[in-house]
This record gives sequence, structure tokens and C-alpha cells, in this order.
Amino acid sequence: MKPFLLVRHHDAKNLDCLARHLKEWICVLDDYLTKVKDSPFGYGERTQIGFFAAASWRLGIPALEEWRTEKGSQELVRGRGDLWLMQDDIHIEAKHAWRSIAVSQDRAKHQIQKLMGAAAESAKHLRCARSRKLAFTFVSPTIPIGRLKDIEPLMTDWLAGATQADHDAIAWFLPERTRTKRFDFPHLAIGEVLFINRVK
Repeated sequence: MKPFLLVRHHDAKNLDCLARHLKEWICVLDDYLTKVKDSPFGYGERTQIGFFAAASWRLGIPALEEWRTEKGSQELVRGRGDLWLMQDDIHIEAKHAWRSIAVSQDRAKHQIQKLMGAAAESAKHLRCARSRKLAFTFVSPTIPIGRLKDIEPLMTDWLAGATQADHDAIAWFLPERTRTKRFDFPHLAIGEVLFINRVK
């Protein structure tokens, strides 16, 4: 089966504590798309964190977004934490990016690894035990409007490359092309992929 045919996919792998969150996060994206008639994939980091927090609350697990805190490994500075989950007292720093699927598998892997590195670097500065720090990397795959006829092979190849990047958990929601929407750039945002990593 081609990876792209798996419209919904979640694998907690090394983070069993988030298995239900990942499944519910996909449901939140689908509900927003269906009920609001607006694509959730054209919005940036702050909104994507909000969708994940909504999933946590729907599971009955309190979540806190954008709270004031101190950060730093040596010298402390005032800042904001991206997301906190009451379950297991998890502290999260996140990054988001739109990335074209019209690239090679190697390029896709490199791009995702770079984004993951930025998320992990931010998470290192959280003031909590390392075991409770997670880095979230939200990626909205896009396709040039002129390449829509190639969406199946492009998406399959992009996923094959992107998922080679080391991760501790992953989930995606990639609805059919008829549910995409054009934003203010000549690409279609066709879904959302979330990579999660423990901070080493």
C-alpha cells in the first residue's frame, strides 16, 4: 500500500503516553476541516499547537499553551513555553514549517532533520527534567498547483524520505486533494505531519 493512501496514521513508537493524543489530534484536524469548512493546514505554529492542546482537553487531560516561564541552561531568561500536558508533566517546544513535496527523498529527509534540530534545541532550554522535555515538529506538506496531477507519487516519495528522519513518534492527516485549499502562495497545503522527539 502506498503511504499516501494511509490518510490517517499515528505511531507512538517510543512514547506510549502520547498514543491517544496522536489519534485524537487527527480527529481534531478532521473535525475542524469538516465543521468549519476551512483548512487547518494553512496556519502556523501557534495554531497547530492549539489543535494538539484541543486534542488533550478532549481526552480529559488539561493542557496549557504559551505560559510565562524561565528558560536557559545556565543564564535564565524570561520566555514562554509552547505547550504543557498535565499527563506525565510533559513540557513541549514546537516548530512549524510548510515544505514542498516536489523534492527528492534525500532533500525531504534533510529538511525534516533540520527542523527537528531547531525544535530540540529550543526544548533543551526548558526548565524541567530532561525526561519530561519533548520537541514537536509540525510540517504542512505543500504541492505546487501546477503539479496536482503528480500528487500521488510526489506525496509517496516525500513521505518515504521525511519519515527516514529519526523520530520517537509520528502522526499525519493527509486528506484527499478535493479537500485542499489555496492560501496566499502558489501551493496547496495538503495535510499535516507531526514528528515528536525526546530531548537527548
